[in-house]
Amino acid sequence: MNTTTSTNAFSLAKAATKRIPDPAGLEITCTSGTIWITLESILHDVILTAGTGEDTFVTRSHRSALIYALSDAQFLIATPAETTSYVQHAPAQWQGDQPMRLLGA
Repeated sequence: MNTTTSTNAFSLAKAATKRIPDPAGLEITCTSGTIWITLESILHDVILTAGTGEDTFVTRSHRSALIYALSDAQFLIATPAETTSYVQHAPAQWQGDQPMRLLGA
């Protein structure tokens, strides 16, 4: 079993953006400031604020994501082995385009 986790840190100035072409299975954690995440053609956006308990987001969607900094912000993008395994082996009815938020992660 592969337990390797790959993590990358990013910083965005207020109003700056970062595009992620395929965010499926990635864990995005806001570590400073506030970021807004929107997935292409999905009506439900997510706002993550560091230190609030609602600072981590994971999606099963393969639609591109745009991260927008509502304030100067820092965030991590990780590919945990558990998340990758879950996405690859999830039943078909769970592999929709609706985002999934991890609370308190």
